[in-house]
Amino acid sequence: MQLKEQVYVLTLAQYGNITKAAEKLGMSQPALSTFLGNLEKGLGIRLFDRNEKPMKLTEAGELYVRKAVQMLELKAEFDLELTSLVNRHPARIRVGIQQIRAPHIVTPLTMAMKQEFPNVDVIFYENSGTILYEMLKTGKLDMILCNKREIWPDMEYVWLMNERLLFVTPPNHPALAKQRKTNGKYPWIDLNLFRQDTFILSPSGFSTRYFADQLFKMQGWTPKKQEIYPRTETTIHMAAAGMGVAFVLESYLSYFNLTRQPKYFIVGEPAVMTEYVAVYPKNKYNSSVFNHFLDMIRFILSQ
Repeated sequence: MQLKEQVYVLTLAQYGNITKAAEKLGMSQPALSTFLGNLEKGLGIRLFDRNEKPMKLTEAGELYVRKAVQMLELKAEFDLELTSLVNRHPARIRVGIQQIRAPHIVTPLTMAMKQEFPNVDVIFYENSGTILYEMLKTGKLDMILCNKREIWPDMEYVWLMNERLLFVTPPNHPALAKQRKTNGKYPWIDLNLFRQDTFILSPSGFSTRYFADQLFKMQGWTPKKQEIYPRTETTIHMAAAGMGVAFVLESYLSYFNLTRQPKYFIVGEPAVMTEYVAVYPKNKYNSSVFNHFLDMIRFILSQ
């Protein structure tokens, strides 16, 4: 079942520009322009007002888009159920998730899916973001949940939440006297004050380490003293005990039960922000089941 016509129009509606839509679709601008002209001629009515910049949908275009979305949802559901019949097992979604988040997301998400969509199996794989991407790229996963880094080709990104990279220090570090108040929950501090400290970091490939390395690059230096630990919770405990400084993504804090509390700061100018996203191959999913699945994840993350 092919619905290229509908995909083309929805992409045009998204970008409001034939050149940008053509780039997204991997085709030439003249070819997409010819397609749209022929489609409108066949329908006997304009779908887009080309006098507007960006192009705007006409009333007929809005009708077309509403129906095209419904058609693509039906196609995705058909593909899912057909796969189930062909393979003689329930439809499934193979999801890659970071190990640190898995205990807090997998159970409530599995329970919700079993209640709402009992014929859909959700199978989780836990690892670091780099390894999960390789599994996604080679077809071993259908989707991964991760913090957005660089833009991977041939992949779609769906936003789930925003979060900050926080700097973690011992509660009595002498440099804390130079912290600066902000309008938010956490004060700001100059990372240069800690150049001689021991930095307790996650291994390469972990999200926290990736954003920490980006911050070091912006600062123009890297720590001379580093210790590497694979568990983020360990790095926070060590910072709280005065053994060095560390980094953590803000949403991780609710996962830890610390007996000794460190201090948390925002760092960088601007402060380092990241998006937690669902990543999957382009044009693979567009169904009510899939969208509801993402809504469930957003709700769990908001708790």
